[in-house]
Amino acid sequence: MKMAKSVEGYLDGSPWKKELSALREILNRNELVEELKWGTPYYMVDGKIVVGIAGFKQYFGLWFHQGVF
Repeated sequence: MKMAKSVEGYLDGSPWKKELSALREILNRNELVEELKWGTPYYMVDGKIVVGIAGFKQYFGLWFHQGVF
């Protein structure tokens, strides 16, 4: 998979587009700021990464970053 240049581009290139779009919709309902870092969507508060989403070959994931504490 090529490195995405936008969150929409990342979702369009993923076999998990429907599922990742649902997660994105939920995350964007909060005060989180959406950014693309390292070709993957991340969500931040006060410049600190809180959560990221990604699609892989056989699964998609949502993970929380401990550094936010």
